[in-house]
Amino acid sequence: MVVPVHNRKDTTIAFVRRIRASLRNGHSLIVVDDGSVDGTTAALKSECPDAVILEGNGSLWWAGATNRGVEYALKYGFDYVLTINDDAIPEDEFLDRLLETARERPRAIVGAMLVYASDPSRVWACGGRVCYWSGKLFQHYLHGRTVEEARAGDRLHAVEILPGCGVLVPTAVYRDIGTYDASRFPQYHADSEFTLRAHRRGYEVLVDTESVVANDVAKTALWRGWRAAFLHKGSPFYLPAITGILRYAPSPLAAVVALPTYMCRVVIDRLLRISGLRSCTA
Repeated sequence: MVVPVHNRKDTTIAFVRRIRASLRNGHSLIVVDDGSVDGTTAALKSECPDAVILEGNGSLWWAGATNRGVEYALKYGFDYVLTINDDAIPEDEFLDRLLETARERPRAIVGAMLVYASDPSRVWACGGRVCYWSGKLFQHYLHGRTVEEARAGDRLHAVEILPGCGVLVPTAVYRDIGTYDASRFPQYHADSEFTLRAHRRGYEVLVDTESVVANDVAKTALWRGWRAAFLHKGSPFYLPAITGILRYAPSPLAAVVALPTYMCRVVIDRLLRISGLRSCTA
């Protein structure tokens, strides 16, 4: 289990206390502390002395920190890597469900169904798709539906992309296609690009709706202003990341259409939120 953390000691320690219920014999907790100055590493060593703690200098961001943990897992011969964030609230048996599915489908990357922490009956993301012509580059599948609706029919949903919170990846996939693209996607969408890349290489990308992780959406992707929205590495709208995903477009025309359409959607969405016509948890 690879968990990137940075300067939120209380959140990290609360996560470690929660996640213990999901860990079994043979599982390892690998925490990558990217230059925290709030005592996170010391608190981790005290709270969970068996955890593997890798340290960065504050410049790794999500993708670089996760890569550090993946490289450790590859070096020491782990069969799977679970990527998850320290603000996640997983159900106790979520990892057992993912492992069961992964063993049934050995060429699959399997993700948990993400629900709202504020309303666990409602789906935030059940994986997603990339829709170039409409500009919905990271469209969440079953967004806003109820958990019951998501579980209707087959418990497994085939998707193109997965948010990286609660995703089980066979280490063989990393050996085949590489790790996360930290240069183009330092913080956001490295997970989506990785799973899209794997999908293009013939791996299944699945969501197991019996595996559930709650996500505190209100604290995700905080707005930093118009300029920072497109130029800050920590923004979900970071232009190098957005243009990076366009190389997977089915045609040059689709890529040309996708970028301005996506940008218009971002601007309209932000204006609706400023005006109060759209909730921050929508």
